[in-house]
Amino acid sequence: MKPKKGFIVGIICVTVLTGMRIISPERSIEYTGPRALLDAGFALGLLLFILSLAAGIGLKILRWFKLQGLTHLERILFSLAIGLGVVAYGVLALGLVGLLKKELILLWLGIATLWSWKEWGGIISLMPRWTKKQIDIFRNLGIYEKGFIVLTGLIVGLSAVQALSPPWDYDGLMYHLQVPRLFLEAERIILLPDVLQANSPLTTEMLYSIGLGFGSDVFAKLIHLAFMGLLLFTTFSLGGRLFSGAGGWVASAIILGIPIFPIWGGLAYADMAWAFFELLAIYSFILWMEKNQVHFLALSGVFTGLAMGSKYFALGLLGVLGLFTLWLNRKEGGRKVIRYGFMYTVPALLVALPWYVKNWVLGGNPLYPLFFGGVAWPEERLDLLLLFTIDSFGVGRSLIDYLKLPWDIYANHVRFGTFITSIEYPSFLFPLVLLFPLISKNKALKILAGITLLRFIVWSIGSQQTRFLLPLFAPLSILVAGVLIWLGSRIKFDLLRRVLGNSLLAGFVMMSLVYQVLFISETSPLAPVLGMESKVSFLRREVYDYQAVEYISEYLKPSDRVLMMWDGQGYYCDERCLPDAEQSQWVQLVINSAFDVEQLAGELRSMSVTHLLFSLEGANFFLNHDPGGWHKLSIEFFIQEFKPFCTQEIYLDDAVALYEIICN
Repeated sequence: MKPKKGFIVGIICVTVLTGMRIISPERSIEYTGPRALLDAGFALGLLLFILSLAAGIGLKILRWFKLQGLTHLERILFSLAIGLGVVAYGVLALGLVGLLKKELILLWLGIATLWSWKEWGGIISLMPRWTKKQIDIFRNLGIYEKGFIVLTGLIVGLSAVQALSPPWDYDGLMYHLQVPRLFLEAERIILLPDVLQANSPLTTEMLYSIGLGFGSDVFAKLIHLAFMGLLLFTTFSLGGRLFSGAGGWVASAIILGIPIFPIWGGLAYADMAWAFFELLAIYSFILWMEKNQVHFLALSGVFTGLAMGSKYFALGLLGVLGLFTLWLNRKEGGRKVIRYGFMYTVPALLVALPWYVKNWVLGGNPLYPLFFGGVAWPEERLDLLLLFTIDSFGVGRSLIDYLKLPWDIYANHVRFGTFITSIEYPSFLFPLVLLFPLISKNKALKILAGITLLRFIVWSIGSQQTRFLLPLFAPLSILVAGVLIWLGSRIKFDLLRRVLGNSLLAGFVMMSLVYQVLFISETSPLAPVLGMESKVSFLRREVYDYQAVEYISEYLKPSDRVLMMWDGQGYYCDERCLPDAEQSQWVQLVINSAFDVEQLAGELRSMSVTHLLFSLEGANFFLNHDPGGWHKLSIEFFIQEFKPFCTQEIYLDDAVALYEIICN
């Protein structure tokens, strides 16, 4: 297909998707019927368009780096990462200048299509060849590789079904979807002091804004799943480069064999994008070291910047790769060390800069509200937040605790988890990385091992949540793949080696598939996807406070305000709800009122709060993450003193109680 025809196809895609939304807007939450399939089709079509657009933009920009020696898969992965970043930053630019409207988002997508139209033709013309080539490659694969592809398809397919169901995961409803929705309503990116996550870097959520602008919130879950797929392919690619032959297959099987991994992928999170950008930063860094092409180092900086624009936690990667840049060139002389340092850090800082400057201008703190506080974040409020995020996860902060940390992540994994804690742990194969010093390795592998070790140390110093270890899953999988290949080389009989090795990996991947089936059986997402069940019926089953939110919408006055105690899920509620995104607002109010009922009642009146929603589930979670004991004291104060004197119960179910404040 010629480039001009590719451009025409791109414009047709935009027109068709826009027409679908005009003719068939997103169905109502009560609807059941076949129109649900149109909603799913629109979300999938929008995903395909955004990925194609990103690939076109990325291929165009990647040429500027003049990179040599990339495989076809590497070029596509790098291009998609760059392109998705550009698309997201275009939405960010609209938000920063106060033009965050769906019409202007559509205009931005059209402009991006026009700018990359030549690459569109190239991408589309290659698709049939890729398909035929992949079929030929598949036919020549061994039975284990074919089996892995089939299992991967089943696992990702089940994750896709979960992704197409109405959003129900806690963090998605608290900020991953809620924040871009609030930005769209304000038509600009604003400071939201009471939704602390709204002020962190949100590159991935800018992509979610595209779907939300056109009424599709499941698009966020689908693109997060796409990031999971890209992370899996990147693991395969880097593993294959470092360990020729089976390295890529083994590494990707290890990461896919972590049961929580594909479950995370189907949720409206941002962690897969963050992990993908971090892995590509490390990937480019290794290519720079191997090929001595300085443009790879600059590209590593770009991917680091995209990671830093997705999570504050990626700042650790900037420090780690910055140190390795200086260390690897320590013998080259001061001028060369400085040059390489600038080649890496300048692109990283420039790409991430808009998020941190925005916070500095609006909140008075580039890391707002972390560490230095800022607007509406006094020291005591910040201390309470850090007490939860830093001190409440893990088993302790003593020297012995740090030494035991690799053991405790498995033996006490509940202390590190937040979501489905029964399976929220890393791969049971990861401890094999301790054998890594024994294997024959080149310089690139030493660097990968060193980066992984330092990133683990940085993680251990911060919030010890298993989910925040996700960017290390791929590097650890690659290193463990090397160990397994080395161990396999010690077995003389080829058949025995293949049977044992592949059976071990197949067992872990099968375990992931089993957990996916169990997860799907528990949540039953297929019914709302097919239109056999309404969204509202599904949400009543899966979102523990949804029925209380319905009660608020139906029976409370528009002027009423409900403080949601230990509950940050504000996505499905209107302005009557005051969700607690930091999940300690009640604790702060109790402390500030010196545990005095009348003083606290006066403080609530000054906030125009008329009702209190008490989340039993949220309160129970924080009782297990309460190193200072403040949550326990605040719960007891509410139950024993404030509730009997100042409230009247108006709604109760198994998870939530709603009270009207009746004291003057």
